[in-house]
Amino acid sequence: MTNQPKHPIDAAFEAARTLPEQVQEALAAEIIARVDQLGRSSLTAAQREEIKVRLAAPAVYADALDIIGVFHTSRLNTDKPSP
Repeated sequence: MTNQPKHPIDAAFEAARTLPEQVQEALAAEIIARVDQLGRSSLTAAQREEIKVRLAAPAVYADALDIIGVFHTSRLNTDKPSP
């Protein structure tokens, strides 16, 4: 049985420890900045709740013929000649 890290991040840290000290410091700064970025959300609590509600609702798709009609109509209503 091999001594494998318990978490995927542990393998990354073990690999990083083999790098020169200066590279480890730069990598650590990048990791900390990325964790900070991922930890922040630009959405409000109300926006996150609305996303949950919308994702839980059944998907409603437009009919294919309606989509074709939109493109056909928009093409007919242009001032430029068709290619």
